Amino acid sequence: MLSRRVLFYLLLNVFVSVMTVLVTLWFWNRGTARQLAEVAPTLEQPVEVVADNVVEVLPTLTPVLDATQEAAVAAPVHEVVAGDTLGGIASQYEVDVEDIVSANNMTSESEILNLGQKLIIPVAQPEPEEAAAAALPTSAVVELATLPPANLDANVQIQAVVDPGVSSAEAIEIVAPSDDASAIPMINWKIVGSNGREFVFPEITLYPTGEVRINTGPGVNTATDLYWNQTSAVWTAGDSLSLVDPEGNVRSTFIVP
Repeated sequence: MLSRRVLFYLLLNVFVSVMTVLVTLWFWNRGTARQLAEVAPTLEQPVEVVADNVVEVLPTLTPVLDATQEAAVAAPVHEVVAGDTLGGIASQYEVDVEDIVSANNMTSESEILNLGQKLIIPVAQPEPEEAAAAALPTSAVVELATLPPANLDANVQIQAVVDPGVSSAEAIEIVAPSDDASAIPMINWKIVGSNGREFVFPEITLYPTGEVRINTGPGVNTATDLYWNQTSAVWTAGDSLSLVDPEGNVRSTFIVP
C-alpha cells in the first residue's frame, strides 16, 4: 500500500514538471515571435515572418524613375557663352523662350544672362510608344535640316566701331546700304576679331538700308540693337574685325582707327 502511494506521488510530480516546461516554452515562443515582428521594420532590407522564429529576407528592388524624373535627368544643360540670348538659345534647341524662363525660375524673358550661367533646356520627351518606335531599326532615309545657303550677293558690311575702349558706349555698326537687296537673316553670322574675340548673331534680320548695332555692354536685344553683355571694352585701335557668314565667307573687314 505504501509503495503504491509513493509511485502515485512520483508520477504526479513528473506530470507537473512536464506541464510546467511546456507552458514555459509556449510563452517563450510567443515572446520571441513578438520581438522579431518589432525588430523587422528596422532591418535595412524588407523581411517577412513566415513561421515562429523564422524570418525571410526579401530582395531589395531597384527604384524606377517616373516620367517626370526621367525628363529632368534627360534635360540638356546649356552654358551661356558670349553673344547668347534667350531667343537664340530657344531657337537652337527648338523650344519656347517661356519654357526656358519657367524651367530656370527666371523672373522674365528680359533677364540678363551671365557668362558661364547654366540653363536647363526643357526639351520635350517622347511618349513611351514613340520612344519604342524610334528604337526600332528602319531603312527610311532621314534628311537632316540645313540652313539656307548664304546670299553672296547681299550687300552687308561693318560700317564703324563706335567709342572703342569705352565699355558703356562701345558698339559695332553693321549696315546693308543697298536699297534693292532682299532681307538678310543674320542668325549664326559672326564678328571675328584679330584679338581672338568672337560674337555670334542670334536670330535677327537685317533689312535693306537698315542697321544693326552690336553693343559691348549689357542690355536687352531688340530688332536693331544687340548686346554682348561684356563687363569691359573689347576693341582697341588697330584691331581687325571680320564679318563672316554661316558658310565661312568673309563678307566685310574693318580696322579700328
